Amino acid sequence: MGETIYDVFISYSSKDQKVAEGICAYLEQRHIRCFVAFRDIPKGKVWASAIVEALDASHMMIVVFSKNFNISEQVDREIELAAEDHKPILTFRLSNDAFKGAKKYYLKNINWIDAFPEPDKCFGELAEEVGKLIDISHDDFSLEERAEENIFIANSALSCLKVKADMNCIFYIDGEECAHLKAGIIQKFPLAKGEYELMFVSEDNDDDRLELEFEMPEVDKLQKVNLSETRNARLQKEAEARRIAKEEERKHETEQKANEERKRCEEEERAWYTKTLEQISNPLVGHISLVESAAFSPDGRRIVSASADNTIRIWDAQTGKQIGNPLEGHKGCVFSAAFSPDGKRIVSASDDRAIRIWDAQTGKQIGNPLEGHTDGVYSASFSPDGKRIVSASSDKTIRIWGFPDSPWFPNG
Repeated sequence: MGETIYDVFISYSSKDQKVAEGICAYLEQRHIRCFVAFRDIPKGKVWASAIVEALDASHMMIVVFSKNFNISEQVDREIELAAEDHKPILTFRLSNDAFKGAKKYYLKNINWIDAFPEPDKCFGELAEEVGKLIDISHDDFSLEERAEENIFIANSALSCLKVKADMNCIFYIDGEECAHLKAGIIQKFPLAKGEYELMFVSEDNDDDRLELEFEMPEVDKLQKVNLSETRNARLQKEAEARRIAKEEERKHETEQKANEERKRCEEEERAWYTKTLEQISNPLVGHISLVESAAFSPDGRRIVSASADNTIRIWDAQTGKQIGNPLEGHKGCVFSAAFSPDGKRIVSASDDRAIRIWDAQTGKQIGNPLEGHTDGVYSASFSPDGKRIVSASSDKTIRIWGFPDSPWFPNG
C-alpha cells in the first residue's frame, strides 16, 4: 500500500459537515480513500498533530468552500501546509463568494468546481477530477481489494475496530454520529481500549436499528454486523411500542398541563367569588329620584347611570365625581343607559317609549330618537361590534336597530 494512507484530505468548515460527509461517502464508494476530521481524528488525539499527519499522508486536498469556510481561520493553516508540500488542491465551491485573506492567495488562481446550488449533483464531476489528479485507475482494483486497503489511521496506541455492514447505515459511537457506512465496504475506527456503545441506524428506515455493547478486542478483528436482522417482526414491534409509549407520554403531559391550568383558573374564580366584597368609594350622589341602572365604560374609567329623574349622568369611576352636565332629553323615567364598545357613545331607554343615542364626550344627543315601541322601553344596549342596538319593551317586543346612513356610525 506504500506510505500514503489517504488519497484525499477534505478541508471544510464544521458547519458544512453534511456536505463533507456526502463527498466522503461518494468518493469512498468509488474506492478513493478520504480523510475527514470529524471521523478520522480519534478521541484524545492532539488536533493539530492529527491534521499534520493526515496531510503528510494524503495525495491531494479537496477544499469545501463556502461562506462559513471563508471566515474560518483554522482552515488557512491546512491550505498553507498543502501548498507548501505542493499537493494538488481542488476547490469545491458551495457559494459564489469572493475568496478572502489567505484563501484568496492560495485558491484564486487554481481550478475549482462550482457546485451551487445543488452540490450533490456535482459529486460525479468531483470524483472524475480527483481521479485525474491522483491517477487512480478504477479498473486496476476490485471493490474487495480496494476496500481491504481502506484502513484509515494506523496508530499502535489504539485498538482498531473494523466494521462491515450489509446495508447503508449511520454508525454511532456512544450516541454520537460517527460515519455513514456503505454496504459491503469495510471501515476502520481507531478507539482506545474500553467499553463502547455502538448503534447502527438504517438510512432507509429509521426503525431499523441494532445496539451493541462490548469490550474492544485486543487484536484487529472484523466485526460483521448483519443489519438485516433488525428488520424482523420483534424489533419492529419494539420500535412501534417505543413510538406509542412516547406518544402516550406526550399526550399525558399535555392533558396534565391542561388539567393543571383548568384547576388553577377554577381556583382563582372560586377565590374571587368567596372573597367578601367591600364598598371601595363613597356613594355617587346627584340624581334626585330612583336610579334605575348603572354601567361601566369599556375601559372601566367612567360610569353611566339612568334615573327616574329623566336624566342620564356620567361619573369618574376613580373619584366618584360627575363628569359634565346631566344628559337631558327623555320625557319620562330613564330605565337603562350603556356605553358603546368603543366608549364614545351612550344608548338610553326610557318610559317615554324612545331610545336615544348620545355623544359620551359632549353629552349631546346624536340624531333623532328611535321610536317604534308602543310602550315603555326598559333596556337598550349596543352589539359587540357597535353597529346595532337591541331594545326590550313592556309592549312585549324586542327590537334591533341599525344606522347604515348615519355619518357617526361607520360602515353602517
